[in-house]
Order: sequence, then structure tokens, then C-alpha cells
Amino acid sequence: MVIYETDSTEWRVQIFKEHLLYSDAVTVALPSPWHIPTRDEATVLRTLTYASPSGERFITSDGYTFGMPSASVSKAGSKTQYSVLGLYIRQTVIVIDF
Repeated sequence: MVIYETDSTEWRVQIFKEHLLYSDAVTVALPSPWHIPTRDEATVLRTLTYASPSGERFITSDGYTFGMPSASVSKAGSKTQYSVLGLYIRQTVIVIDF
């Protein structure tokens, strides 16, 4: 077996909970190694097209919200419902079995 480590990263996303108030959404515990994206990570994620219902908004760990795709990352509202998107970032590894 040969294992190559690359200089790129792999980002995986998964929806863990849907339609929660912000105060409930930020308390959702995600299994390791998943985490709720930060505002900086959301600025990257908002440029992607993700198979989610139109207009669905996701929370960040630091009080912001974003869609995929979306024009912006904005402050979260306390009375709005959001979905909890888990993000898992790891270095890209290529494994070749002989």
C-alpha cells in the first residue's frame, strides 16, 4: 500500500438538524470530527451549490448565518429558524492498494 498526502484539503458537509431557533441550534453537539462552521468557513461555503431546499439558512458557531449558495454571510436573528450544518475538514489523502 502507498499513501500520498497532498497539499489540498477535503471539505465535507452534512445537515444534522433542521428548523431550530438560533439559541437551540448553537447548542447541538456534533459527533467528532464534525463542527459547526465559523464565519470565515461560511464565506467559503456560501459560494457552493448544495442540495438543500431553496432559501435554507445555516448557522455558524459565532453568531452568523449563510445559505448555499448565498450572496452574503449575515448576523443571525434570535427568532428565525436555522439548520445545523456540520463541517469536516481534513487533508486529502490518496491510498493505493497493491
